Amino acid sequence: MKTHLTVCILALTFCSVIAIAGDSTEQSALKPYTTVNEVLERYIDAVGGRAALEKLVTRVTSGRLITNLPSREPPVYDSTSFETYTGLPHRYLMISYIPDGVERAGFDGKIGWRQNADGIKRDEQPLSSKLVWLFDPQGALHIM
Repeated sequence: MKTHLTVCILALTFCSVIAIAGDSTEQSALKPYTTVNEVLERYIDAVGGRAALEKLVTRVTSGRLITNLPSREPPVYDSTSFETYTGLPHRYLMISYIPDGVERAGFDGKIGWRQNADGIKRDEQPLSSKLVWLFDPQGALHIM
Protein backbone atom coordinates (compact mmCIF):
# COMPACT_ATOMS: atom_id res chain seq x y z
CA MET A 1 0.00 0.00 0.00
CA LYS A 2 2.77 2.44 0.96
CA THR A 3 4.73 1.56 -2.19
CA HIS A 4 1.68 2.16 -4.38
CA LEU A 5 1.04 5.53 -2.71
CA THR A 6 4.69 6.56 -3.11
CA VAL A 7 4.62 5.67 -6.82
CA CYS A 8 1.43 7.72 -7.32
CA ILE A 9 2.91 10.75 -5.54
CA LEU A 10 6.13 10.54 -7.57
CA ALA A 11 4.16 10.22 -10.82
CA LEU A 12 2.01 13.26 -10.01
CA THR A 13 5.08 15.28 -9.05
CA PHE A 14 6.86 14.28 -12.26
CA CYS A 15 3.83 15.21 -14.40
CA SER A 16 3.53 18.58 -12.63
CA VAL A 17 7.20 19.36 -13.28
CA ILE A 18 6.83 18.48 -16.97
CA ALA A 19 3.68 20.61 -17.27
CA ILE A 20 5.37 23.63 -15.67
CA ALA A 21 8.62 23.19 -17.60
CA GLY A 22 6.76 22.64 -20.89
CA ASP A 23 5.12 26.09 -20.88
CA SER A 24 7.75 28.80 -20.68
CA THR A 25 5.68 31.97 -21.19
CA GLU A 26 5.71 34.49 -18.37
CA GLN A 27 1.92 34.56 -18.11
CA SER A 28 1.75 30.84 -17.45
CA ALA A 29 4.08 31.08 -14.44
CA LEU A 30 2.44 30.25 -11.14
CA LYS A 31 1.08 33.36 -9.45
CA PRO A 32 2.42 33.79 -5.93
CA TYR A 33 -0.33 34.29 -3.37
CA THR A 34 0.11 37.52 -1.53
CA THR A 35 -2.83 37.53 0.85
CA VAL A 36 -4.20 35.08 3.36
CA ASN A 37 -7.67 35.42 1.82
CA GLU A 38 -6.37 34.25 -1.57
CA VAL A 39 -4.73 31.19 -0.01
CA LEU A 40 -7.88 30.36 1.97
CA GLU A 41 -10.08 30.74 -1.12
CA ARG A 42 -7.82 28.28 -2.96
CA TYR A 43 -8.14 25.88 -0.02
CA ILE A 44 -11.95 26.11 -0.13
CA ASP A 45 -11.86 25.46 -3.89
CA ALA A 46 -9.55 22.46 -3.32
CA VAL A 47 -11.94 20.82 -0.84
CA GLY A 48 -14.90 21.13 -3.20
CA GLY A 49 -15.92 24.78 -3.26
CA ARG A 50 -18.32 26.91 -1.22
CA ALA A 51 -21.51 25.49 -2.70
CA ALA A 52 -20.49 21.90 -1.93
CA LEU A 53 -19.37 22.73 1.62
CA GLU A 54 -22.60 24.61 2.37
CA LYS A 55 -24.56 21.40 1.63
CA LEU A 56 -22.73 19.43 4.34
CA VAL A 57 -24.67 19.16 7.61
CA THR A 58 -23.04 16.14 9.30
CA ARG A 59 -19.56 14.68 9.55
CA VAL A 60 -18.16 11.47 11.01
CA THR A 61 -14.43 11.14 11.62
CA SER A 62 -12.15 8.67 13.30
CA GLY A 63 -8.46 8.63 13.90
CA ARG A 64 -5.60 8.43 16.32
CA LEU A 65 -4.13 11.30 18.31
CA ILE A 66 -0.43 10.74 18.94
CA THR A 67 1.50 12.80 21.46
CA ASN A 68 5.26 12.39 21.26
CA LEU A 69 7.26 14.64 23.58
CA PRO A 70 10.71 13.07 23.97
CA SER A 71 12.13 16.24 25.57
CA ARG A 72 9.88 15.88 28.62
CA GLU A 73 11.22 14.22 31.72
CA PRO A 74 10.07 11.47 31.76
CA PRO A 75 9.41 11.34 27.99
CA VAL A 76 5.74 11.40 26.99
CA TYR A 77 4.35 9.15 24.31
CA ASP A 78 0.63 8.64 24.10
CA SER A 79 -1.61 7.19 21.41
CA THR A 80 -5.38 7.59 21.67
CA SER A 81 -8.04 6.43 19.21
CA PHE A 82 -11.11 8.62 18.77
CA GLU A 83 -14.38 8.96 16.89
CA THR A 84 -16.40 12.12 16.33
CA TYR A 85 -19.96 12.66 15.22
CA THR A 86 -20.81 16.27 14.39
CA GLY A 87 -23.81 18.11 13.05
CA LEU A 88 -24.88 21.66 12.47
CA PRO A 89 -25.17 23.90 14.33
CA HIS A 90 -22.32 23.11 16.75
CA ARG A 91 -23.50 19.67 17.85
CA TYR A 92 -20.91 17.02 18.48
CA LEU A 93 -19.99 13.83 20.28
CA MET A 94 -16.35 12.85 20.67
CA ILE A 95 -15.44 9.41 21.98
CA SER A 96 -11.82 8.82 23.07
CA TYR A 97 -10.48 5.34 23.79
CA ILE A 98 -7.82 5.83 26.46
CA PRO A 99 -5.90 3.17 28.41
CA ASP A 100 -8.18 3.70 31.45
CA GLY A 101 -11.39 3.24 29.47
CA VAL A 102 -13.60 5.50 27.38
CA GLU A 103 -14.08 9.25 27.66
CA ARG A 104 -16.87 11.16 25.95
CA ALA A 105 -17.47 14.85 25.38
CA GLY A 106 -20.47 16.36 23.70
CA PHE A 107 -22.61 19.37 23.01
CA ASP A 108 -26.27 19.26 22.00
CA GLY A 109 -26.58 22.89 20.96
CA LYS A 110 -27.37 24.08 24.48
CA ILE A 111 -25.44 22.04 27.04
CA GLY A 112 -21.88 20.73 26.93
CA TRP A 113 -20.74 17.75 28.95
CA ARG A 114 -17.80 15.45 29.60
CA GLN A 115 -17.93 11.87 30.81
CA ASN A 116 -15.05 9.82 32.18
CA ALA A 117 -14.50 7.21 34.90
CA ASP A 118 -15.31 9.85 37.55
CA GLY A 119 -18.77 10.51 36.12
CA ILE A 120 -20.48 13.14 33.97
CA LYS A 121 -19.69 16.84 34.38
CA ARG A 122 -21.09 19.88 32.65
CA ASP A 123 -18.66 21.59 30.26
CA GLU A 124 -19.03 25.36 30.66
CA GLN A 125 -17.09 26.19 27.47
CA PRO A 126 -17.99 23.52 24.90
CA LEU A 127 -17.69 25.86 21.91
CA SER A 128 -14.26 27.23 22.85
CA SER A 129 -12.56 24.00 21.82
CA LYS A 130 -10.53 24.07 18.60
CA LEU A 131 -11.95 20.63 17.93
CA VAL A 132 -15.40 22.14 17.40
CA TRP A 133 -14.07 24.04 14.38
CA LEU A 134 -11.90 21.16 13.18
CA PHE A 135 -14.75 18.65 13.03
CA ASP A 136 -17.40 21.14 11.81
CA PRO A 137 -18.79 19.89 8.48
CA GLN A 138 -18.44 23.42 7.09
CA GLY A 139 -15.29 24.30 9.04
CA ALA A 140 -13.34 25.43 5.98
CA LEU A 141 -15.90 28.21 5.40
CA HIS A 142 -15.30 29.60 8.89
CA ILE A 143 -11.52 30.00 8.72
CA MET A 144 -11.75 33.64 7.69
